[in-house]
Amino acid sequence: MQTPYVGQTIWFTPVTPDGFSRTCAAIVTQVHSNTCVNLAWFDAQGVAQNATSVSYSEEGTSGTWRNIVAPI
Repeated sequence: MQTPYVGQTIWFTPVTPDGFSRTCAAIVTQVHSNTCVNLAWFDAQGVAQNATSVSYSEEGTSGTWRNIVAPI
């Protein structure tokens, strides 16, 4: 896992009321630890929102962040 840093672009999977998970673009705004960050994220319409104390998950489960994986 890459150590997160302020300004890093990552993927975020927000928790949605309908339970449907969709990966969104996000930017790290504060680093608490290697696995916990605050971030600004953007929905499918480009509207910015925020999330605090978000945990890391390689699986991209709801409410977590992960590093962007470039396609091969």
